[in-house]
Amino acid sequence: MEEYAIVKIRRQKMKICIYVFSGTGNSLSIAKTISNYFENVEIKLIPSLIKNVSNNEILVDAETIGFIFPNYFSGIPAIVKEFIEITNLDKVDYIFSIITAGGGQGYSLKFLEKELLKKGKKLNYGKYITGLSNYIVAWYYNLLIKTGKKREKIIKKMVENLGNISKDIISKKNEVEKSKFIVYLVNRMLSPKKAITKDTRPWDKEFIVFDSCIACRTCEKVCQVKNIKMEKNKPSFQHNCQRCMACIQYCPKNAIGFRGKPLKKPRSFHSDYPAEKIIEFIEKNK
Repeated sequence: MEEYAIVKIRRQKMKICIYVFSGTGNSLSIAKTISNYFENVEIKLIPSLIKNVSNNEILVDAETIGFIFPNYFSGIPAIVKEFIEITNLDKVDYIFSIITAGGGQGYSLKFLEKELLKKGKKLNYGKYITGLSNYIVAWYYNLLIKTGKKREKIIKKMVENLGNISKDIISKKNEVEKSKFIVYLVNRMLSPKKAITKDTRPWDKEFIVFDSCIACRTCEKVCQVKNIKMEKNKPSFQHNCQRCMACIQYCPKNAIGFRGKPLKKPRSFHSDYPAEKIIEFIEKNK
């Protein structure tokens, strides 16, 4: 794994909490890089917080918080929307967000702003970072996926950009990158209807497990919403899927297919988070 230089900024003592939804480590890596610029920072996984919620409310005790997650068809993941709905943001006075995307960013920040307004809060700072895609079931996946030196070049540039983004957050800059409505429309027209409806969780019925499965339970362990259970030494999907692609991307035998066919495409997860590392992080955040 190649090492990348971190822009030197005096570490800040302000308390900050970063809420992350990350299936294959891209958004999690961004959160970890941002955390290097603060002395008092917590990174929390959104699925774990929802699973452990009490009295149907999540309390936030930091004045500065961030949301980092992937673009979903130019919108925001359902689980992020659910998290915001049940989170008490009364003590928060500055909110930032970084959204990852394989290609066009669409309207994700606009949708996030809309959800925060419902809570009486504004999104103070928002940026898109494009170039890393993991949505392997999409027809356009091979057009967006980057491997080898091309991928390392994208990650290096991403780390450099995060230095400037961190400076902005430290200074509590107010700036939200403009969303592109035309990209949003194109995404909606090209995406299957069931992929963009409000509740898409049963869509895992289209997954199939082939005989190459070795019952290693990797898919079960990387699934943050516990959507996979082993039954008769094969993964069984419980219809609470969040479309993060972790089960497919991390399977060591490429044993999970889609719509009855194997996925003959390159697998993709962040180099900082191979299966054992992301499982370790999930276990620590239970």
